[in-house]
Amino acid sequence: MKRFLFILILTVFLFWGCGTGTSPTTPVPNQTLRIVSPPEDGIRNVVGEGVILQVTIECSLQDEINVVDTNGEILYQGTIRPPEDVIELKNFGTKGEKEIKIRSLESPVSTDLRIINDDKKLLDLAKKFALEYCCLNGKVVRLRQTTVYIEKSKPPVLSEDVVGKAVSFWEKMSPIKFILMNSDDEIPLGSCTISFLNQTDEGNPSAIARAVRLYATDYEVNGGFIRLYSPFETLNYIEKINVIMHEIGHIIFSEKHTEYGDVMDISVPIEEQNKWWPFQQKGLQLLYSVGPGEPIP
Repeated sequence: MKRFLFILILTVFLFWGCGTGTSPTTPVPNQTLRIVSPPEDGIRNVVGEGVILQVTIECSLQDEINVVDTNGEILYQGTIRPPEDVIELKNFGTKGEKEIKIRSLESPVSTDLRIINDDKKLLDLAKKFALEYCCLNGKVVRLRQTTVYIEKSKPPVLSEDVVGKAVSFWEKMSPIKFILMNSDDEIPLGSCTISFLNQTDEGNPSAIARAVRLYATDYEVNGGFIRLYSPFETLNYIEKINVIMHEIGHIIFSEKHTEYGDVMDISVPIEEQNKWWPFQQKGLQLLYSVGPGEPIP
């Protein structure tokens, strides 16, 4: 009997011991979360009523996350995908300067983002921005109307999907409404329009695209057209969308370039030209709240 028990115990020991000792263990990957943007600079992280904050998050795994206010209120919940993803916050919770927590729901990982939820500060930044980029002698320069017709060229030089994604961005970030026309549609007389043209290169072989504004007066813009040069065809899908977003911005916003790492900033790579910060959104809201030639309110 003792011999039998000894053999049984030895067999169990060898079975479990050898099994755990020789089988390789699969490492469990660790989630990481890091805020890429906005910077906490007291400008791009200022929020308030009626704006969207785009938050770029670097992550190592696809994950379900939420964003939590200091009082525990959930401001956002959704899925992010590696290596980077962008979430859009519209609810900012309690007022004031504070840290909101971006938290994984599938692992014990979180990171903080400092924001300033202050409507007055946001408005002050927006006025300064609009005066610098969208005014002449302190008076508003803007499209005559807030509805813009996108003409379909013959033959088409752009896919409808690229144009559609570009105008969807500006409809979300500005008061402008866009109507994409079919080739046989008739545009109402006196409307603001944007058209696209295939163009031979103008001396600069690296030129990708160029927007031309059409002015009715010094303060009124009728619309414009966008020239697309041959290097445009070498761009990938996302780059094409961002370039069209940028050029439409020159017609509805300003002929100037910005310096905030946004869609109108040519100092950042094309694939990163996809942001429009809350103070810029509020600036366009102010711009189109009054008529051309009037002062910023």
